[in-house]
Amino acid sequence: NIFDHKPEEEWKTEKDRYDIDFTGKVFGVGLTSTLFSGPKSALKLGMAASGQKQSRESQSQLIVDPSQYIFSEDYLSERLLISSSLNYAYQLSSSVSFLVGMVTTSFNHTMSVETVTPLYFDDSFPNLRGRVKGIMWQPYFNSEIKTKVADINLGIRYVSFSYNKTAGIEPRLSIGTNLFQGRLTAAYGITSQMQQTQTYLSLYNSDIALNKA
Repeated sequence: NIFDHKPEEEWKTEKDRYDIDFTGKVFGVGLTSTLFSGPKSALKLGMAASGQKQSRESQSQLIVDPSQYIFSEDYLSERLLISSSLNYAYQLSSSVSFLVGMVTTSFNHTMSVETVTPLYFDDSFPNLRGRVKGIMWQPYFNSEIKTKVADINLGIRYVSFSYNKTAGIEPRLSIGTNLFQGRLTAAYGITSQMQQTQTYLSLYNSDIALNKA
């Protein structure tokens, strides 16, 4: 994507004064396989790899107001994800089943951001350069119990990110029952998420914990 700045008399938005060159590439490939399947149990495997590369160069025309603005910016991002999952499902009875498994994701993201402003205040527009590389481990257990009154789904997942050795525990519970002509379900759970790469690479943030919701 190549964007050339417009003549000054045609400027309506901030982007109109910039020359911008952007390139992006992305790929993805994956597979799933049932390694074993029986009357009461099944063992399944999944694998995937994906990558993304983006580069962006932007150059503004000179302006007077405001005096503090992004004059030029060079952005480069290269990311590779390799994931695998293995899970085993077992039917104990017609009303009780469980699922146990592991998800692993190898994360490798290199980022470089170089920003220039007329006043060149690094604290206002910080430059970033570095790499976040680690493995996200997620073993989990889930069970489903069906009764005459309600269906109960109970599970727990452990999340650990090797990049900065942060971790979290994610309990999950849902209860559903038929009510009149519909269904009523109550659910509770905790979900963890790693930070964005630029957050980890910012000053003093490399040890920041996982976000939780």
